[in-house]
Amino acid sequence: MTAPVVGLTFGLAGWLAAGLVDWAETPVTDDRPRDPVLTFRRDLRLVLLKAVVGGVALGIAFGVPDALTGGADPVAAVAVGVLVAVAIALGVGLHQASGRYLVAVAVLSVRRRVPVRLLGFLDDAHRLGVLRRSGAVYQFRHAALQDHLARTRPDRSRKDH
Repeated sequence: MTAPVVGLTFGLAGWLAAGLVDWAETPVTDDRPRDPVLTFRRDLRLVLLKAVVGGVALGIAFGVPDALTGGADPVAAVAVGVLVAVAIALGVGLHQASGRYLVAVAVLSVRRRVPVRLLGFLDDAHRLGVLRRSGAVYQFRHAALQDHLARTRPDRSRKDH
């Protein structure tokens, strides 16, 4: 009796989770996002949705069979759900643009190569006319500025006089 219940519960929870994620990934309109900040926020929300849906689905999948067989431990089901949600957020997040962006900004800001609030900085640069927006990305308006910023900085620790 336990194996069919476990199989049915896992199958139903997986089907529900996949359906919700598929529904969330379907665009409402054919319009392309015109704002990089909005695009980032939408992508990050999708990562969080996938994590929560996956965590809830596996929490249910582990909790329901335990409840039906009398060995119900709601704390264990919640713990499994939370651990799965964190694992999905990390795993999926690193494969989505928003996750890669957050990792890159974290590393580069620790090295003092970019501002911590990079999107705000880029938005200000766009407003001031240094950058332009093309769809959901920022581009330099002037190739000379891009070339100047791309050059490596001289090693300031060397003392060449």
